[in-house]
Amino acid sequence: MRLAVICLLVSVGCSDRRQSTAVKSIPPIAAEDVAALRNEAAGLMGQFKYDDAAARLTRLEKSAHATDEIRVDLAIALLNRREGDDLQRAAKLLDAVIAASPDDARANYCRGLLWFHEGATDKALAAFQKVADFDPADSHAAYYVGQCHLGNKDFEQALAWFRKAGEMDPYLRSAPYGEAQALRRLGDAEGAKAALALFQQLGTNPRARVAELKYTRMGPKAEVRAGQILSTPAPSPEGPVFGDAKAALVDSPARVDAGAANTTVADINGDGVLDLFVADAAATVVLLGDASGSFAASVDHPLAGISDVNAALWGDFDDDGLIDAYLCRRGPNQLWRQVAADSWEDVAKSAVASGGDADTRDGACYDFDHDGDLDYLLLNRNSSPELLSNNRDGTFRSIAAELGLDTAAMAAQSVVIADLDRDDDADLVFINENGPHAVLRNDRLWRYSQAANFDVFSQSKFSAAMAVDADVDGQAEIYTTGPEGVERWTPDDSGEWKPRQLASEPASQLLAYDFDGDTATELVAVGDDAWAVLNAITGAAEGSYPLDSGGSHFAVRMSANGPELLRWTKDGDLQGWQAGSGRWPFVHLNLTGKTDRALEMRSNASGIGVIGAARIGERWAPLPGVRVSSAAGQGLQPRAIGIADATAVDFLRLLWPDGVSQTERNLAPGKLLTIPETQRQAGSCPLLFVWDGAKFAFVADLLGAGGIGFNLGRGEYYPSRPEERFLLPQGILQPRDGRLAVKLGEPMEEVCYFDAVRLTAYDLPPGWSMTLDERFAGLGPAPTGEAIFYQRELLPAVAVNDRGADVTAALQAVDGEPAPLVRRDHRFIGLTERHHVTIDFEEPLDRLADPVLVFDGWVEYAYSQSAFAAWQAGEEFIEPTIEAQAADGTWQVVAERFGYPAGTSRQGAVALPKDSLPADARRLRISTNMQVYWDRLAVVDRQPCPEARQIEVTLQTALVDDVGFSAREVNAHRRSVYDYSDRPPFGDARHPAGYYTAFGEATELVAATDDALAIIGPGEELHLEFAAPSAEPPSGWTRRWVLDADGWCKDADLFTRNAGTVEPLPRRSNASDETHRRKLHEKYNTRFRSGY
Repeated sequence: MRLAVICLLVSVGCSDRRQSTAVKSIPPIAAEDVAALRNEAAGLMGQFKYDDAAARLTRLEKSAHATDEIRVDLAIALLNRREGDDLQRAAKLLDAVIAASPDDARANYCRGLLWFHEGATDKALAAFQKVADFDPADSHAAYYVGQCHLGNKDFEQALAWFRKAGEMDPYLRSAPYGEAQALRRLGDAEGAKAALALFQQLGTNPRARVAELKYTRMGPKAEVRAGQILSTPAPSPEGPVFGDAKAALVDSPARVDAGAANTTVADINGDGVLDLFVADAAATVVLLGDASGSFAASVDHPLAGISDVNAALWGDFDDDGLIDAYLCRRGPNQLWRQVAADSWEDVAKSAVASGGDADTRDGACYDFDHDGDLDYLLLNRNSSPELLSNNRDGTFRSIAAELGLDTAAMAAQSVVIADLDRDDDADLVFINENGPHAVLRNDRLWRYSQAANFDVFSQSKFSAAMAVDADVDGQAEIYTTGPEGVERWTPDDSGEWKPRQLASEPASQLLAYDFDGDTATELVAVGDDAWAVLNAITGAAEGSYPLDSGGSHFAVRMSANGPELLRWTKDGDLQGWQAGSGRWPFVHLNLTGKTDRALEMRSNASGIGVIGAARIGERWAPLPGVRVSSAAGQGLQPRAIGIADATAVDFLRLLWPDGVSQTERNLAPGKLLTIPETQRQAGSCPLLFVWDGAKFAFVADLLGAGGIGFNLGRGEYYPSRPEERFLLPQGILQPRDGRLAVKLGEPMEEVCYFDAVRLTAYDLPPGWSMTLDERFAGLGPAPTGEAIFYQRELLPAVAVNDRGADVTAALQAVDGEPAPLVRRDHRFIGLTERHHVTIDFEEPLDRLADPVLVFDGWVEYAYSQSAFAAWQAGEEFIEPTIEAQAADGTWQVVAERFGYPAGTSRQGAVALPKDSLPADARRLRISTNMQVYWDRLAVVDRQPCPEARQIEVTLQTALVDDVGFSAREVNAHRRSVYDYSDRPPFGDARHPAGYYTAFGEATELVAATDDALAIIGPGEELHLEFAAPSAEPPSGWTRRWVLDADGWCKDADLFTRNAGTVEPLPRRSNASDETHRRKLHEKYNTRFRSGY
């Protein structure tokens, strides 16, 4: 069965791509060029450019320099490209290598992969067993031996091999998943549950990986090897990590009271050099840095000379690209907005952000609600904390009491911000002077609850704390200092957070960074007379430096050679430990959610709250956060990742505060790299592709109104409409071998649930046209999906937008060029200022028998996150409304908030009730504050067409497959187009946890509307084929195709209800037959996925 499936998938899923071509003449290759070509091929494979890699390897394989290793490499490239006869060619190459060298481990392993995925389990087992015997340390070979035993129903052997694979490689997630499958078949439900829990737990660990037939996931023996170029390993750097203490880095009059000084680091004047801001008991000091590492006092700076400042919080709160400063004071706080380059204004009063007349000793600038902007958390001495929520209009509102923070964190002296429960949001740890400490779990939507499993932690005594994921396992650790010394807190097997002592002596301050560039995080513990560098995991001492007593806290300042340390001595001098010669190189990064003002932005411009992990060769390194010290205040500066003896960061995996994941590759040292958030969709609707006679062409997305759990505000969710009828563009669907092929694919971090899919032809007599009563409904009547037939169509004679511009030509043709929409309000995705188009017709609309507005266009969807952010700012999404102008010049509502196009380019319609049209009305006005783009507008006269013929064609087959992520392009008008021929196998998307439909046959799930669901996730598709009609329509008639889809979709937005999981499974409100649904789900929906 598997053989038939994979052959079919190769023929229907890939034949639209370029076919393999025979090489007619191979130019000779010089011996010295062989290694370079192999390196190019290996690099191209790493970029998933299989066609280019195969071309280079084919040249090598056909040359005089061909070796068995090159033949295996070419087979791997073909196995991944899978065009035309690639799989057969790969098998032939591998068979030839095995015939010549029967014990070639790579050839046997790759041949086993081909056999396994063809369904030839016994042959695959023999191949994998040979590799496992030859290389007992190969966890992938052991895993596939287990898979073969599982396929042969030898569950005991399967279990043994899965466990063996897991012991060899604890980060191979597929091993516990296989173990769960075997245990379930052996009747051990509890054991299966525990193994599946481990599989899910590893889903948040950057080190974890899965085994599957995708390049980089097939195992090390299925990776193309680079050519051997002899090189000398880089010598270890000699010298100290830090230079000797250097005093007097700044001239008088910048002498400060060390006991009260708090120093934060930021580029205050925007010249690209990091500066210092010193909060002093008497007055603040601004020290502007230079390239040499010295500083000069700027006594006339607007931020200098301010009294009673305890600490500063740096961040771009209004996302205008200029850093701002929030000053925590004894008395009303100040919010200094940078209105132009190094031009500052205190806007605390107008922004309602002063925080009252408290003594604010510390705070945090962070996107606490994950809505895309920066909020301020204020910690007040002897009173409750305050949380200022950003309204994105230049003002803030106080919500601490509403959230219960006023009692949960009374008199907290510091706060730790970290995702402690691995659910992608920021939890809070409040350190209280007299205890107990409060650990609050972020339940999102501005809800916090006391976190479980922190009993020991909350009752312990310590004076300072911070968090970092030093071992890069996806679980942040908490580091504390107190009477028990320096401790590292992590959850044990039961989930309870327990300490491990790293140093017996307490410290006054903790700092965490990779100071020497070896990729590992070190901990600096500051004592009274010395400061020590500790291994952040083991506590092993890595250096100790003497210290004069009586100085201030330390500050970290980034240099070209990594992090340096600064502090004020008791005499008021600035003292520094600059980077020493004993360091490896660093990659320096500037992260920003801001790209271009005309584009959408989902995360704050300062990049605060981004977490990540870097892969450097065989090592992992955490992405440093912005709070790298336990001291008060929060600076903002580039982040540095040490790369040891490597030449670059191989890849950096990021998770932005909005939950969007992103991967950046090949980051080299030597200059500051700015990484903006990829402005991609966090969720989408399934994409529709159809065979157009030459390729699978993108048409539109579907089931936009079937979204589950879309957040309208706190506790409010949009009801889903799990059905859509889509009128395909005329002539786009073409038969192939007597069948009509349709694909529904998922390009984003989303779950799609397909209940039924149908295809219907409408044959129309000459002179007739049709559309559908379809749209994303607003407040008006819901769409029926019914066919609307017409012969008369009125196009606008004149069309003008709200700015007085003539847009007549733009609204008369479906060409992807809409009436221009100029957004001035960019605060919320999908929302803008109110806008309208006014359209005039040459004859009164009420003279039509049954007037209907037909619209072509698209919408830039809001997400749950942006809808929640707009809600809390008091904004509302107002769907388009149609008005008609009466003879006296007044406007009358014809269709109030009727709806809009339900996604990418498509056609919709809405009736214009004649009793709502003024007499002789010729002018309509369509207004909204949503990002709706009108491509074409017309009014048609609906009439019955009894001659029209309706033909529902038969579904022949439906297959679920893993095909990759179709490339997306977005034009200046936010119109999205996808290219099926360009499908990288991986995207920055994680599978929400749950059971999906197994790859292969799924026709029974989508043949009827019965709540039995075919479920797919990111990078997957439902491929459908229908029987083409036996006859063409009569001459002069027109055939139109309508695709009916019943189903739902759910994105992974942090504010979407039940985001991140497949369940609960949706169903229709009138569903009743649970037995049938459960039976089909147990049969087909057996593939568990979670994470990457």
